[in-house]
Amino acid sequence: MSRLRAFAGDRRGNVVLIFALAIFVLGMLVAAAIDLTRASSSKSLLQDTTDAAVLAAAKSYHSNASKPATERLAAARAAADAYMTSMVASRSDTLLNPTWEVTVSKTGVATLTAKGASPAYLGGFFGIDKIDFTTVAVAQGAAPRLEIALVLDNTGSMGQNDKIGKLRDAALQLVKSLEKGAANSSLADPLKISLVPFSMTVRVDPDAYRNADWIDTKGLASIHHEHFSDDSKTRFQLLKQMGVSWAGCVERRPAKIGGTWVDYDITEAPPTQMTPDTLYVPYFAPDEPGAPGDKWLDGDRVNNSYLNDGVGGGWTQRQENIAKYNTSPSGGGGPNQGCTLAPLTRLSADTKPIKKTIQDMVATGNTDIAFGLLWGWHTLSPNAPFGDGRPYGEKNLSKIVILMSDGDNVNSEADNPNESTYSSAGYVTTGRLGITGGSGSDRTKAMDERLGKLCANMKAKGVELYTMRVEVKGSGSTVLENCASGPDHYFEVAKAADMNAAFEQIAASIMELHLSK
Repeated sequence: MSRLRAFAGDRRGNVVLIFALAIFVLGMLVAAAIDLTRASSSKSLLQDTTDAAVLAAAKSYHSNASKPATERLAAARAAADAYMTSMVASRSDTLLNPTWEVTVSKTGVATLTAKGASPAYLGGFFGIDKIDFTTVAVAQGAAPRLEIALVLDNTGSMGQNDKIGKLRDAALQLVKSLEKGAANSSLADPLKISLVPFSMTVRVDPDAYRNADWIDTKGLASIHHEHFSDDSKTRFQLLKQMGVSWAGCVERRPAKIGGTWVDYDITEAPPTQMTPDTLYVPYFAPDEPGAPGDKWLDGDRVNNSYLNDGVGGGWTQRQENIAKYNTSPSGGGGPNQGCTLAPLTRLSADTKPIKKTIQDMVATGNTDIAFGLLWGWHTLSPNAPFGDGRPYGEKNLSKIVILMSDGDNVNSEADNPNESTYSSAGYVTTGRLGITGGSGSDRTKAMDERLGKLCANMKAKGVELYTMRVEVKGSGSTVLENCASGPDHYFEVAKAADMNAAFEQIAASIMELHLSK
């Protein structure tokens, strides 16, 4: 009995047993850690592949919208199968027999559920030969297609402190951000962008649109022969007689005809020869009185004298003499004075032309925000002159304008009978702004009123408006703030260098997260 007690009390062999047990447990933990790390890596690969494959499935499903539901589902599954197979083939040693299934809900939401396993090389000691896992990804079919028009101020004031250079940099980054966001879309052609640089006019490609049916080539519009003594020649004929090419700028359509408001300047009324005043008249700055480069009588300031008048008499008789347009300009700015800005770029999924035009933007001329905005609308519209936009009200479609300006609307006063420099509105005396004269503030007010109505018309058609004012001192006008689709769509930027941050904020608010899980 005493020997048993002695044996039971002997602790000398326990150290060996405890150490052996510890080594065994530690080995189990190390083995489990290695297998779990490998399994985590394999699951991460499968999740990344699942995320990409569900987008491919959803894009295929929605791009076959005209086909029966069974064919659309089959196309979605084929797209996912191709993607999953190619992506997991290289990991067959660490990703065991993956399987997956694609479903699409009635609302077009695609779901891909994948199952896989990772081999448990060390876990075999404990009867575990693999570690199973499941991944799920969802692509929201309701994410909208985006049609976005960038309407950017290229007026002369943008040349101060290289604001135009800062705008170029910020606009390029905006396009890249939009591209990056659209890359995850589950829809076909998720993003199209247009660009409209504006000043006191807007320019189109003169070679592409010289003979377009929406250009007033025949002199049919009531404003075509303003400031000319008769209607025997069209503006294009006068340009040809002088040996001058049309630079591509166009003029405002009339707000009034015969004292009656028609609002062609603030609506997207399709230009048609059946209604001549809806056509766009080619920009043509008349030769102002005096010899080329001279001042007129009584100290009146001449802004653009480039021909000899050919007749005597008063200001109107000399300026409107149509017979003088038969020789090359020998001074002044010529009939294209003020038309040196970059031409607009139409709505397209190809952003390379947009980026090229952004780099070509220069600062020139006065500010006519409404005219630039109207052409931004034209680029998004399904109607003429371009008809590039999808129909209004189409499911999963957002039409958006991003409008940026560094100042208020301006129609410059002039100390002569024209009372203004020439712009897309002609001379102020013709009434295309709704007024025939007045102070600078009167003109700004009239232009702001037209702009406000244009914004309202665009919103009524479902166009979403983001607006931005840059480096405007003082309280200024609230017209751009009111033009925006809401308080969160308006940006007041104190320094031009901050445009990039503001554009990035706009891009972030526009782009939706298509991959929801």
